[in-house]
Amino acid sequence: MSTAETTFQYDSGPPVESGRLATWLFLAAESLFFGGLLSAWLVLRAQAQDTWSAGLHPSLGVGMLMTALLVAASVAGHGAVAARARGTSGTRRLLLASALVAVFLVTQALEYRHLHDEGVSPATSLRWGSFYALTLAHGFHVLVGLLWLLWLAATGAGRVSVAPARGALEYGVLYLHFVDAVWFVLLGLLYVLR
Repeated sequence: MSTAETTFQYDSGPPVESGRLATWLFLAAESLFFGGLLSAWLVLRAQAQDTWSAGLHPSLGVGMLMTALLVAASVAGHGAVAARARGTSGTRRLLLASALVAVFLVTQALEYRHLHDEGVSPATSLRWGSFYALTLAHGFHVLVGLLWLLWLAATGAGRVSVAPARGALEYGVLYLHFVDAVWFVLLGLLYVLR
């Protein structure tokens, strides 16, 4: 009795760098985290339809300003990656992206102060508690992105001569794009949807 052993060979494409794979796995986990928070928000909103949209709302103008800041930071970060790929320095673009992200965080803090002055806090209602939970979680992730960008700029990741930092630059900007994508969802749910 003879047995034939079958070997399957397939081309899965070029190998994926471990840093890139780790970044994508991290972003997948972060997507699940935000997915859970957003799902809880949707369930709570559905259960409190009568009272959810009553009263003060976050300013759509402020939400759009914060959106513009994050998108501009993402564009600047992407420009740093593109500059590095062309063989020129992208450090200035990294610093610009860092500054824009910092302005986003300051704007968010000013929005919280304005809401506090209007008598709104996380304890005001279920809706506002959810608002603060989502925006604070996102703000923490933006802060991590800011620290990452500043680290990249400080270590010279945007410079052409620093070869090992290429991956770190791309992964940092990928994280910034992820934070932008989450913000677009938050903008729609918290600022646009009443």
